[in-house]
Amino acid sequence: MNAPIRLLLLFPLALTAPAAHAAAIVNGGFDADISGWEPIFDNAWRASHDSFDAAGLATSGSLLVESDAQFALGGPQQCVAVVPGAYTLSASVWFDVGLGYTETSATLVVDAHAQADCTDGGTSLAFTDSAPQRDGVPVAGAWDSLVLPFAVAPGTPSIAVRLLLYQSSNVPSLNTQFVNFDDVTLAPEPAAGAVVAALALAAIRAKRRGRRL
Repeated sequence: MNAPIRLLLLFPLALTAPAAHAAAIVNGGFDADISGWEPIFDNAWRASHDSFDAAGLATSGSLLVESDAQFALGGPQQCVAVVPGAYTLSASVWFDVGLGYTETSATLVVDAHAQADCTDGGTSLAFTDSAPQRDGVPVAGAWDSLVLPFAVAPGTPSIAVRLLLYQSSNVPSLNTQFVNFDDVTLAPEPAAGAVVAALALAAIRAKRRGRRL
């Protein structure tokens, strides 16, 4: 079998293998409820379903995380099966427009777990957050986008995706802060071999088209 044919046969496998064994986020759109997400860090915060949707759909909603404590770090998490490779976690977030303290933020966190059900302690892989100001420009009162790229190493069967409200001790007590999360997605990135194979396939096709002219 010659090299071009081998590349053609291997290309679909290289492109689809990482995604084939990785589970997707369950109920990342929070259409009717917050099922599929379990609470963590119960420290004066609450999580519930909100009819407020990032796309303005009357038939959908979002996740509401709120707290009235001076210091709070909490929100729900979801355990997701993964295979080694590169991924991108993304979400839409909304801030309280009335009390948009810069010490409050919406945070995406990814923890790696050695147990498939995420019952072990876990190790932090990556995180990103969005404060009510992004590069000095207020974003409170508007949906903002968070994007978190990360890599999963071999020997990691699962990750915990965490949607957290962080509120520092500088926020006055009894002033309820809240953030909304919506459209949470987890996407595997094509492996390097898949990219190389795609380029090789494009070159082969271009060469064949040239021969036909």
